[in-house]
Amino acid sequence: MSNSNKLFVAVTAGRWQLPAINAAHRLGLQVCALDGDPTADGFAIADISTNIEINDETAVLDFIERQNNQIVGSLSFASEVGMETMGLINDFYELNGLSKIEASLFTDKWAQRKNWESNGLPNPNFLTIKKDRQVDENFILELNDLGSKIIVKPRQSSGSRGLTVLNIPYSIESVQRAIETAVLQSRSDGAIIESFIDGKEYAAEGFTYKGKFYPLCLSEKRKVDSTNNTVANELFTPTIDKKISDEIWQVVQNAVLSLSDSDTSSHTEVLVDSLGKIWLVESAGRGGGFMVAEGLLPWAFGIDLAEISVKAACNIEMTIPEPNKTYATLRFYPSRKGILKSILGMDKCHGVRNLLVGALADIGTQFSEGQNDAARLGYILARGNSQREALALADFAMESIEFNVEPE
Repeated sequence: MSNSNKLFVAVTAGRWQLPAINAAHRLGLQVCALDGDPTADGFAIADISTNIEINDETAVLDFIERQNNQIVGSLSFASEVGMETMGLINDFYELNGLSKIEASLFTDKWAQRKNWESNGLPNPNFLTIKKDRQVDENFILELNDLGSKIIVKPRQSSGSRGLTVLNIPYSIESVQRAIETAVLQSRSDGAIIESFIDGKEYAAEGFTYKGKFYPLCLSEKRKVDSTNNTVANELFTPTIDKKISDEIWQVVQNAVLSLSDSDTSSHTEVLVDSLGKIWLVESAGRGGGFMVAEGLLPWAFGIDLAEISVKAACNIEMTIPEPNKTYATLRFYPSRKGILKSILGMDKCHGVRNLLVGALADIGTQFSEGQNDAARLGYILARGNSQREALALADFAMESIEFNVEPE
């Protein structure tokens, strides 16, 4: 059977999934795109598409079953929402990649923390909370045991949505509000409360192939000041001691492989505290969103994550390439409350060597006061022979481009 009759299923079809759809086409595969948004970008380029509730398992499988093709792979390339449905499809058709159970370990913070705890990996102290958990004085005493600062997170979410940081003394009212905020942003019932770890945060992009973990890119995160150190506005190649770097990668490898040794990309976040201890934040069994999988990795490090992810999903033999040796930064323009009226200065950066810039929002987009990873106006990608060179290019772009956001 030729590849033209082989069907690759893209689970969700928004902007960040386009690289995987295009990669599948380059490999000669037909593409079926699934998304709950009828305007999803991927619908315009997929061979088959449907506006469908992603979590409706029966409807998803019924639609795929009606296609007159051989299903060879499914992938949620950089979308947390599509992970478990991807696993469901993989299970049903006995495909390569993550199973539904494995996908849930990468998306459910309860399951992930408990897995790492049972494997002796470096977790902060944590509590799992159901939405109907009564917040009373006894509960506040439990929180005191977590330390002088805590972070409340949704059980299942992404993009820094629904996070609240609280300092001791904890009040019943503030904790209740934080739990309600987290649950509201969670795809499943519940929240998780963790000891807040002060330290430098790093993002580690990796790929597991045939049971072996491959490190691809390590970035240090810089955070937006007004977000209690929860929302990043820059990722850049760190200049750290090789011993610390090796220790980070060892922790990341152990964490990812404890969740699954199936073929998958991974995006793992860790913190290194003032004593040099490494703490796990979370791990996702997909490519990093917001220009990491589709921008930073291929443009700066020469890793076509979309292509190797599709090949792995479809059980196509391949090798994992060595990343380019370079320094790079991915910087964002954080949003402000108001309406995006104009973007000025992009032309000053176009054509500048080792610099790539772009918008992440259209003129007329309205932004609220809430800060999360999705509330970004644009991006800067810069690379160089040193960290200083890459950051200087990013500074040039930051000074050249203006996103004009006016009050409503």
